[in-house]
Amino acid sequence: MRKNVLLWIIGAALLFGAPTLSFAGTWTSGTTAGVDIVSGGNAGATATADVAGDVVATFKVGGSGTKIATCVVATVTVGQIYGGRWGTLTADQQGLPAAMVDYEYQLINMGNATDNFTLNATGLPSGWTASMLKNGGTISDLSVAEDAMSTFTVRVTIPDSANDNATGVIVVTANSMGSDGAEYTVEPWQYGGADSLTDSATTTCSSAIIALTKAAQVGTATGYNGLNANVPGSLVTYCLEYHNNGSANATDVTVTDMIPSHTTYVANSIKMGTVGDTYTVATSKDDNASDESAPCANWNATVTGAVTFNLGIVAAGTSGRLYYQVRID
Repeated sequence: MRKNVLLWIIGAALLFGAPTLSFAGTWTSGTTAGVDIVSGGNAGATATADVAGDVVATFKVGGSGTKIATCVVATVTVGQIYGGRWGTLTADQQGLPAAMVDYEYQLINMGNATDNFTLNATGLPSGWTASMLKNGGTISDLSVAEDAMSTFTVRVTIPDSANDNATGVIVVTANSMGSDGAEYTVEPWQYGGADSLTDSATTTCSSAIIALTKAAQVGTATGYNGLNANVPGSLVTYCLEYHNNGSANATDVTVTDMIPSHTTYVANSIKMGTVGDTYTVATSKDDNASDESAPCANWNATVTGAVTFNLGIVAAGTSGRLYYQVRID
């Protein structure tokens, strides 16, 4: 199951009392970090920054003329708040052996200045690999502007040797370069967010599993009435039953069976059928498969002294039977 985990750190109380915690879906980070707020009580134009020497007050003493008081500037520099959260994430996926599976991540900077998030991807089983990509290149960190979102890709490679339904769980973390504690808001401003974001994604291998069984049925030689069975001249029918027990289709499936010693292949005896069929009702196949497409078979062509069945695609959960006959020498 896919998990989104925000690792919260307990926030410090603001001066003049602790605010009400709110984990709102929208936010504003407020004034950009590093901006100087300059104040001296300017009596001039609204929103005009004060500078030293501005006249901010006039007064008289007794019968004196008008006197003035000039500005002593008070400057407050806006500090940086840190935090982030995940945007839309890719759901768990399946892939074939040796396949690459991509997970797309959206990382939102909830701070009031550019933040550089350190990225890590861990937890996969032995043989499974992962890389973090941005614009086709490998990355280990991600710079995200104030109030912005950036994306990156985590690519999981399933090993060629992975079995059907094998799983690889990857844990992806994004760590902010600073820590502000837990996310909270004093409307409309949000302070911080998760300083460390964690997400886990599960990749499941979907593979084919071909199982084969073989049986032989011996018929009495024509005209023979003796007591012993399996004598020279007896007809032997071989049946190879196959099953794809995996969750993925098997492609380019070929079954090859060598004719045993002390036997002779019976020409044009190759047949294919379904599980539950008998040799009698199965479909005959040409000994020379050069003029057929899969599923087809041949004798003594692909492999000398063998019957070769070219099944092409065997879908997950399907099965069948392959037949041929020999006579005992």
